[in-house]
Amino acid sequence: MKKTFMTGMFAISLLLAACDTEEANDQEAQAKPMNSNDKSNVEDSVFTEQEQEIGQTLASFELPQEGRLSHEEAVEQFPGGEGFEPQPDEIAFDNFFRFEEDTNKAVRIRRVNYEGLGYEKPADPYGTQALGLFMSTVEHVSEIMTNVHGEQGGSFEDLTEEDHELLQIEDEDKLISREARKPVQAKGWPALEGNHGAVDYYFGRIDPYLTDYEEIHEWTQETRQYFKEMKDLGQDNYEDAYEVLLDGKEKVDDMVKVIDHYVDEK
Repeated sequence: MKKTFMTGMFAISLLLAACDTEEANDQEAQAKPMNSNDKSNVEDSVFTEQEQEIGQTLASFELPQEGRLSHEEAVEQFPGGEGFEPQPDEIAFDNFFRFEEDTNKAVRIRRVNYEGLGYEKPADPYGTQALGLFMSTVEHVSEIMTNVHGEQGGSFEDLTEEDHELLQIEDEDKLISREARKPVQAKGWPALEGNHGAVDYYFGRIDPYLTDYEEIHEWTQETRQYFKEMKDLGQDNYEDAYEVLLDGKEKVDDMVKVIDHYVDEK
């Protein structure tokens, strides 16, 4: 099949559209809580050994003492406005990261340095801040996964006849909507391929700070590989690519469940 998609540029466009939803969705988990009177039995029967180790790490770490700000100091240092102003139940740091006090999850995963003009150099997390960012990144990526019909957080079921037709369309003008002052929207293959861009971007940003946490670092590498394989298979092999995408999505969604069980329910 001859491709007419400018895949690299389009993936970036989809990613920018996903960034527009980042602030609203940072803390909305997709997984439903799992109820059990015996937590150890749930761990043994539901989670892999890798997931259990990651869950225990995420449930037990403490954020650094270095760089912590009092609430008054944080309000003075951070910009005002909705979504930016630190709250009393948050832990704020002088490198412009904020975390939920009860879960240690990052309130925002966008690495913004507010000093001066604020956006020239991304802020760098240090120590266990990376773990808080990891949790919120996983939840955000799960929320923005885009299905064949371009629906974020929509259903990923077996491909229907309509889905097959969409995935065989090559003309991007039939699949991509670019309206002024609105996020780029797509369906069909570009929508699926955009998931690779999102996974690679978000996990790629936090991965360099996770090297001290072997199981988590390994998990991010494995997860990114699923989506790379999906992209490499390409539209010519969309059926195989879709199956790989489902495996990658399941891995992300399972980690949301790990976070929900070990962190949100602790």
